[in-house]
Amino acid sequence: MKQTLRIPGNLLLLGEYAVLEPGGLGVVMAVKPYVVASWASAPHFCLTGVTPHASDRWHPGAAEKTFIARAAAALFGCLKNRAGVELAALRVALELNSCDFFDGRGNKRGFGSSAAVVVALVTSVAHALSDADPAALQRVDLLQTAVEVHRAAQDGRGSGYDIAASLHGGAGLFCGGALPRFTPLNHSRWPQLFLRSGPAAVSTREAIVRYEELKRRDPALVSRFVDASNRAVEAFARAPDWQSQRTALARAREQAAALGDAIGVPADPQHPDTPHSLAKCLGAGNELIGQFVDPSAGPPLVPEAPAARVQPCAVQHQ
Repeated sequence: MKQTLRIPGNLLLLGEYAVLEPGGLGVVMAVKPYVVASWASAPHFCLTGVTPHASDRWHPGAAEKTFIARAAAALFGCLKNRAGVELAALRVALELNSCDFFDGRGNKRGFGSSAAVVVALVTSVAHALSDADPAALQRVDLLQTAVEVHRAAQDGRGSGYDIAASLHGGAGLFCGGALPRFTPLNHSRWPQLFLRSGPAAVSTREAIVRYEELKRRDPALVSRFVDASNRAVEAFARAPDWQSQRTALARAREQAAALGDAIGVPADPQHPDTPHSLAKCLGAGNELIGQFVDPSAGPPLVPEAPAARVQPCAVQHQ
């Protein structure tokens, strides 16, 4: 019998770069599109990762040349060390399809596809294993396992905010560190959020390298940035109304833009604000622009195309 799990993408609304630090806070959201994980019984474990560019297959003992292969191998080792689970004994064929995370030209759309794929891998394997050995999985922390697997697959880097958002769904407050934490937030009164593409693609990996270089050169500056960013994040998380939310968003944008200037990765949305809307770059640089709109604003204030509205979504089981 075939089983299906749909894992959402993710966005970091506030807390850029700060989430890389222990105690660094961020506001995160799970959003469409979905990675579709499907599995069924098979003679042995086999994993297939499907994107518009390729269909990569992996099985225990195979080479670890692709991202999905490195992630699967890391998961095997993690489960064995943490729960004594030998994943090679799992007899399923698992497919992870992330095609919806790419546009018509094959470019990533900026919704955290690698983290969503890892969450889909970890959670679908957990579901498959629970049928045979539920006691073993009770010893496994899914968030920490997925964070470790994701970091292992990308040379040790990764705050885990994207993993937390895709794993839990909805929206929440993320706290970075070796053992990251996620606290759900009530988003029913949050601003409307519309997305538009920025002027150019940004390499998150390169942006993080530059941030780390700045931290070595001027640790005091980075420490002040993290403190100020955390205050803005906390203010947004507890803001009761649009005016308070707008103020917190403006402070977060100011901090992120100043840091972007310091590391040479511009984070200016270059979009005018109004009393009922505010634009802010999401994530590293200005690749993706979020336009936050007063939740009580009527249709005349809704941005024109190509802006697209996004809302928090949940993990889906089928």
